[in-house]
Amino acid sequence: MSDDKKVILVAEDSAPNRRIICQLLSSFGFEVIECVDGEDAYNKAINAIDNTLKLDAIVTDIMMPGMSGLEVIGQLKREDKLAGIPFLFLTAVAKKEHVVAAIKLGAKGYLLKPITREKLQKSCTDLFPNHKFPQKTGESPV
Repeated sequence: MSDDKKVILVAEDSAPNRRIICQLLSSFGFEVIECVDGEDAYNKAINAIDNTLKLDAIVTDIMMPGMSGLEVIGQLKREDKLAGIPFLFLTAVAKKEHVVAAIKLGAKGYLLKPITREKLQKSCTDLFPNHKFPQKTGESPV
């Protein structure tokens, strides 16, 4: 992974949604680590710190089979080296209890699906205000 790129871990169990999110983040100039579910995200985040790789942010779906996005972040916040990493939640359902849980965990953003280029770029700008986004070229995947 490149030293100059911000690294974002993405956990999304829907393959089409994951592809779109990862393509958008890559087009914004970020390095992306793809995860197929919550357990995969937890394991890859732990593996990253064990191998002294940096993670700059986590973007996770809330509702995933097995370990939910809320559970993943709750577990990762217990790890000293990961506790301060900003994270965004994605969800198709705006349930009040999910929003409250996300706020309690310290979420930096909460995006409702479908994810658009504009919504995701705005959230990334909030996370990384000094990041230089490449000019939009060609067709967007969203």
